[in-house]
Amino acid sequence: MNTKIYNAFKWNDSPEKLIVKLKDIRKRYMKDVGNQIKIPLIWKMFEKKENLKGREILFDNDIYTIIREEIQRGLNHPLNPQADAVIYFLDGKIYVHFFGLTNPIMRDTYQDRDFIDYHYQDQVDPYYALGDYAEGSIPVLEKQYDQREKVWDVLLPNDNPYPALNGVTFPLYHENLLREVLGTTFMFGIPKLINAGKEYEEVRAFLDKSEEEQKAILKGLI
Repeated sequence: MNTKIYNAFKWNDSPEKLIVKLKDIRKRYMKDVGNQIKIPLIWKMFEKKENLKGREILFDNDIYTIIREEIQRGLNHPLNPQADAVIYFLDGKIYVHFFGLTNPIMRDTYQDRDFIDYHYQDQVDPYYALGDYAEGSIPVLEKQYDQREKVWDVLLPNDNPYPALNGVTFPLYHENLLREVLGTTFMFGIPKLINAGKEYEEVRAFLDKSEEEQKAILKGLI
């Protein structure tokens, strides 16, 4: 069976410091999520407004519903921000496996001295398995790569190769942080503008206004 372990690392410090590091990564990732999903969300809210059942207006909770539905579909979509780190423990060592993070964050992670690259693929040369992150990296010796194979065979055995069933999942996306990264004005203001019959371009332009201008626009809808 082909084995492909991407974006995986051995952690080079204490468990306590790993949690601090993962919280920092989550904070940065959630900020990226907030910046990247606003425009797709506006499009999707216009679609949802046309297909409401049993009511006529959008609420801020519809934002959560839209994202939950995209996560449930499991597709690579701007409105599917699902991302996690799975933490494994073996022989006193800690391994971390990332899923769903943006490329800039992953590149920085490969440069972090506390994260030691521990990717593994059994069908390509160790160096080239790094793909986009190989530039400037030190090639892995064959002996070291063989050791990685043994580790991952234990952590993700063939009869149960599912990361979430073999390690501890640390969520890097959580919807409870959406309101913070999107902002209260977006969460309440965008549905309000759409409910008021504003066209897409007007709602899109609203994002480029200053906070004072946004408040004045929303006040004028009352």
